[in-house]
Formats: sequence, structure tokens, C-alpha cells
Amino acid sequence: MTSDPSKPVLILNSSTLIILHELHRSDLLEKLRKKFKILIPSTVAEEMRHSTINLNHSLVIQVNVNTIPSEIQPYTIGLGYGELGALILAYRLRGKEKAIAITDDEKARKTCRKLNIKVRGTVGLIKIAYEHNIVSKEQAINLINKIRETSLYITDQIISQAIRQIEKEPIP
Repeated sequence: MTSDPSKPVLILNSSTLIILHELHRSDLLEKLRKKFKILIPSTVAEEMRHSTINLNHSLVIQVNVNTIPSEIQPYTIGLGYGELGALILAYRLRGKEKAIAITDDEKARKTCRKLNIKVRGTVGLIKIAYEHNIVSKEQAINLINKIRETSLYITDQIISQAIRQIEKEPIP
């Protein structure tokens, strides 16, 4: 797989797609595409098949979970199907492209860190949107605060920390 090396790659897991949908901000993906290559592993698309969320199928990339690289095999136990696909894709792109896995699953995030894969969650994705002038500071803070109203379990500490970081950053 090759792409424009100047465009970082965001590999999305279903949790992020669901939370953006619950926030009524699925439009952020199209806006992020101006500065990032967005990839949705086929395993995530399969998980989302029966949801009411409209996926842009041009973003879906085939990932074969039957051929797990041996280096990551020990870390895959307990991961869901979507997380596994995202992890495999992020691992394969690691070092070749500026890839960031976007997942809210704690086990998947820990696994990414063990494998030196850059990882962020939905809050991190909102911060990325702010850092790249896709949303304003006020919009980013409002979205992060509204995450409490979604199905994502997130601590007040994480939300407060993210808001403090955004408030301290200069306006892009």
C-alpha cells in the first residue's frame, strides 16, 4: 500500500465512528480527509454492517486477519475483530507512513503502545481536528464535553486534561 507520504494516515476503529455519529459530527471525517488519509479496516466495516451509520466505502481497506504478523500475534488475544484489523493495518504501515490508530478500546491502545504504534482515541481525534484548523477551539471543547453524553466511557479527568491542553494551545 502506498499513498502520499506527506499525508498522515488515520486508521479508525468502530468506537470512534460510533462516537462521532452520536455527537452528530460524522462530517469531521470528510473534513479531516483534506489533511489526512482516512482508512477504515474491512473488519471495522463488517462490525458496522448492521448499524445505522453510513460509511464512506471508499475509505474501507481490506485487511486479512487470518494472516497476523508473528511479531504481533501474542498481543492480539482479547482484541475484538475491528480492533484486530486496525492493529494489523497500523502495524503494517508503521514506519512506512505516518500512521495513527484511532481507537477508544483500552486493550487495543495498550497493545499499540507496546508495538510502538501511534495511537489516539476519539478525544485525540478531536484534538487533531483542532490542531489542523478543522474545528475551532470552542467547537473542540464543546465536542469533548459532549462526549460524556455518548456511549463512550471516559473519565472526567481525561476530559478535563484534554480541555486544559486545548485551552493552553495557541489558536492555530
